[in-house]
Amino acid sequence: MKYYTKEWYDLMQRMYYTSGMTVVADRDYTDADIRALYEHDLEKEIDYDRSIHRGEEPFDPSETIACFRDCYRGKLKYAASAYPAWFRETADKRLLALNRMTERDYQRLVVEETANRAAWERINAAAEAELGAQDIPPALRAAFRFHDANVLRLEKDGGTVTMLLRDGGYIGGKTPYCLVTFRGVTRYERERGLVIRKKMGGDGVLDSNVIYLYDELYRTDAGYEVHMLLTGKTALRYLTVACEKIEVQTGITPDFDDLEPDMRAVLTDLIGELTPAPAVPVNVFSGDTLYLDDTEQDNNRWMAIIKDALQTAKTFEIHCWKEETEAIALALGYGAVKDTDWRYGRVIVGTVTEAFVEMLLSQPKPTDTEAANKMTPFFNIFFDNGFQSCHWGVELYNPQEKQ
Repeated sequence: MKYYTKEWYDLMQRMYYTSGMTVVADRDYTDADIRALYEHDLEKEIDYDRSIHRGEEPFDPSETIACFRDCYRGKLKYAASAYPAWFRETADKRLLALNRMTERDYQRLVVEETANRAAWERINAAAEAELGAQDIPPALRAAFRFHDANVLRLEKDGGTVTMLLRDGGYIGGKTPYCLVTFRGVTRYERERGLVIRKKMGGDGVLDSNVIYLYDELYRTDAGYEVHMLLTGKTALRYLTVACEKIEVQTGITPDFDDLEPDMRAVLTDLIGELTPAPAVPVNVFSGDTLYLDDTEQDNNRWMAIIKDALQTAKTFEIHCWKEETEAIALALGYGAVKDTDWRYGRVIVGTVTEAFVEMLLSQPKPTDTEAANKMTPFFNIFFDNGFQSCHWGVELYNPQEKQ
């Protein structure tokens, strides 16, 4: 991607920090102050729900009270995660859960979101200028609009790549499904970790864990080149296809029998649901990739796998997001910062020593699991023997699992 990158998408998420916020005075707020604000907002909510009540029975505020309480608790726990590190470290999260922030924080956030919006709009303007000038047939340009579509299948067979989508903007007609066929493929780059898992939704349509977000469609001397930004459950992924010809078929009826998950996905899901049996350990998994899903209640499985990988590892490389200050400080106790061009985080490298192994295997399962069901506080861990623990340990590459 040249324009609609992961960094561009991140900018888009950081343009609305102050939206819907009420500014309050700069001072320390006591528990009594917060309680007073809470009760004030709750009364307004009750008054509103009472005003729209149309039932024959007298209005009962208990449901409003419970919903307001649960909403407050949820925002208290998660709302700050969308804000800059300095805000998370210093702001009063109780105020944020009540859609308030101090004048000082508000003004600083306005500066940041204004700068983010300006940077985002500059990228958009450049993208529209270049992409709009591409010599794309009008029919193809009109058909190639897949924002928020579910990716149901992505396969390469020789020089042909097929992508089955469920249109995110479907509002009626034949069916919500469309098939994109790339013919004469000369380049196919699918970012590691892009795994599609399908299921039948309650409304009778197919659903999946991968969503088509944005694309850049270019005309080349040999045909076309498409750069796509997709999102899975825990991370954004890139997909790039260069080909001679693109065909888009809409309103199709897919062969549902042909859309069953591949065996690797099936086995991964089944293994994740298994309850460990008190038996003699046997080797039950040996493969390139293993996913630890939301059914993992602890990080014991991850610990066993990485302990085995550590036996032959000599050096490590750890990646942490910039705001993960505690994880960075912990890793720096056993290594040094590596100079990279990753401006959103830090990379720490070092030697696998007994002290490092003891530290890594003594970390409890993180409790902040809103971004992922984390197994470790370290975003990515790489060993020189080829083992990789990615996205806080939910994706493992080259594991040799033993139970």
